[in-house]
Amino acid sequence: MTVKHYKKTTAYIKRPLIMMSLLAFIMLIPLKQVIAQITPAPTPCDPAYYESMEHRAWLEAQREITQNQNLIYKPDSVLAYTCFDRYLHELADHAEDMFSETTRWGNVLSGSQANHMNDALEGLVVDALQTYIQSNFISPGDQRLLGGRSSTTSTPISANIPNGSSYSCDIMQNIWMEAKCYNFMEEPDDGFFTFENYAADASGKRLFPTPCAAVPNALYTSSITGAGLDPATGPPWPQDTTFTYLDRMDAASCGTIDPIATGVIVTRPIQTPQVYFEGVCLQPGCHYMPVAGATGTPVANGTCVP
Repeated sequence: MTVKHYKKTTAYIKRPLIMMSLLAFIMLIPLKQVIAQITPAPTPCDPAYYESMEHRAWLEAQREITQNQNLIYKPDSVLAYTCFDRYLHELADHAEDMFSETTRWGNVLSGSQANHMNDALEGLVVDALQTYIQSNFISPGDQRLLGGRSSTTSTPISANIPNGSSYSCDIMQNIWMEAKCYNFMEEPDDGFFTFENYAADASGKRLFPTPCAAVPNALYTSSITGAGLDPATGPPWPQDTTFTYLDRMDAASCGTIDPIATGVIVTRPIQTPQVYFEGVCLQPGCHYMPVAGATGTPVANGTCVP
């Protein structure tokens, strides 16, 4: 065996021995001493922070639901768009050509007789149509379409079908033009509002076609406080210290406030000073003028000049 191979073999033997010796040393350390050096956290998370996230989630969800329900129109009835009641008037007007009003078996039935076509249509269709439209598509006392936002109103359904009526209907055309030309925030509650706006007036955001029951303002107020959004109380957890440099953003303060040191040492071969600590000036139109010096603490010794 050569000397080279002998040394390599010896190294392979020593490595396991070293690892075993280290493991035995660690096992000799008292377990209590290891545990004493560990300081566990009192809780895996901050409950106050979790609760603030819960309050913020409620505020966000409630605002989105409210605005969606306010901006999405309630659908209108197709029967109203097609003026179905007027179509019945047209049908009754031509009923004289049908067997129930023919003269084949005697005189033409008058409008006062129970078997007259107008009375039959009123009893069979109009009464049910009135109840259906009024109960499902038109708010009480408000005949406007598009969920109460349109200036076009649904034609009142007459309880009696007159003779000699003609059929004309342009409601769908009017609604199409109105919906096409409708702009955002034509109503005062169509905008985007802050949580404080809802806390001040939670009942006035869902008005069409009929107002919704108001969410208690106290729910918004308590959630705003719980989410840490109330500037009067602040968040329910200790805030981190924040350093701002807003006082250095005034152009008039250029030259009166020291530059901010970056800790970077600049070295250049030609210009003087050749070595200096870099600095930053935040004022608009202000730049850093370095001076020589690159020993000791990295301080920006230069000045801010216009």
